[in-house]
Amino acid sequence: MEWFDPGQQFEDITLIRLPPYAPDHNPTEHVWNQAKGAIANIQRETADQTFSAFELFIKNGTFRYDFEHLSIPMGEADFV
Repeated sequence: MEWFDPGQQFEDITLIRLPPYAPDHNPTEHVWNQAKGAIANIQRETADQTFSAFELFIKNGTFRYDFEHLSIPMGEADFV
């Protein structure tokens, strides 16, 4: 992991160990759920309008996810 050592090109990136299958800890899942919740109850005329609403929500949204407080065992397994 020398790329992540101080003075190297990825020194500002913190690796977080996640279990192999952890959808609850996957920030992408949380973004999808927020986006679906934001646009699901508004009927649109076409599928393109629904897609545009989804895209607008994703592009303009701020999605916070707290990696620091995950209860993940720190093993030698998977990295994110």
